[in-house]
Amino acid sequence: MAEQFGRAAIVGLGLKGGSLAMVLRKKRLVKEVIGIDTDATALTKALHRDIVDQAVDDLDQGLAQA
Repeated sequence: MAEQFGRAAIVGLGLKGGSLAMVLRKKRLVKEVIGIDTDATALTKALHRDIVDQAVDDLDQGLAQA
């Protein structure tokens, strides 16, 4: 399937947000996934598991990049 979007910003990397990010990556629906969360542990796990390309703890900053 061809990429349909350049970037996606996922706010909250818990069960739902993390799962959505994984599907976007696995199906190559976007070129880049930006994960936004205030929980540093969630951001670190998402980066190490290759779920997101960027991990941001500031909502405004993350959305500005999307």
